[in-house]
Amino acid sequence: MLPRKAIGFGIVLILVGAFFFFKTGMHFTALIPSLIGFLIAVCGLLGSQELRRKQAMHAAAAIALLGLLACADGVYKTLKYSLGQTVFRPEAQIEKAITAVICAVFLALCVRSFREARARTGVEG
Repeated sequence: MLPRKAIGFGIVLILVGAFFFFKTGMHFTALIPSLIGFLIAVCGLLGSQELRRKQAMHAAAAIALLGLLACADGVYKTLKYSLGQTVFRPEAQIEKAITAVICAVFLALCVRSFREARARTGVEG
């Protein structure tokens, strides 16, 4: 069920942010994944109610898309760093890459769930 997955992915993002917050010497920007995760988890909690499920899960997907777009450059910079090149604040780039991957996986699950729901209801277009 998608609301439970949203809560789970939200918790993972919260933990990623907390881990890097302490690892980087308590830089508050390291908590950005935690904020993204908190918003996704709240959407998951709201989506547990049948009347709010569709809107809440679409909001969670939109938040994940924004998280992916905001952090996608971290994937490239982490690959550069892993090949021995210099990047600015490598730990931040690694955190962004992890956040981007988590958001991408969650977004893919959302899209699949939305397509399955659409097929069940017989809606075309």
